[in-house]
Amino acid sequence: MANWQSKIDLKDTWKAAQAGELTAQEVGQKIAANLKALPPGLRDRDLRDIWEDFEALGEQDTFDNLDNVLEDLYNWADHDHRLWVGTF
Repeated sequence: MANWQSKIDLKDTWKAAQAGELTAQEVGQKIAANLKALPPGLRDRDLRDIWEDFEALGEQDTFDNLDNVLEDLYNWADHDHRLWVGTF
């Protein structure tokens, strides 16, 4: 099992999105808020770019757009086991 530097729990957000209770834009806002709350030592320029991408999702964006940004987050998070992103 990996020793992650930090974790964020998005299970409730993910469940609400799957139930149709949240739009891609709303999910992006919630993820960005979680990322901004990470310890300062983890918040590098790449992570700021990712949370800004989440914040930039608009009403017209779909979950496909959200998935593209999530892929960037997962790639960033996996590097050196920086961050566990819990969605299930």
